[in-house]
Amino acid sequence: MIVAGSSTAAATEDQRARMLDAFKRSSQYEWMFWDAAWKHGRWTFDRDRARASGTLVFKSRGGRGRGRS
Repeated sequence: MIVAGSSTAAATEDQRARMLDAFKRSSQYEWMFWDAAWKHGRWTFDRDRARASGTLVFKSRGGRGRGRS
């Protein structure tokens, strides 16, 4: 956190906004990763949506889910 704090202190408003966006996206990816692991889900890469949005797009292919029969 000290490294992030010193980087943020010297950053412009635009850079801070981009840092926050990157943090939010990485947090979402991490949640999706652990959620898929918990539910035994599989992910496939959605090339059409990725090309249209300019970002990596994955879609869930389901899974069993814990605690369900």
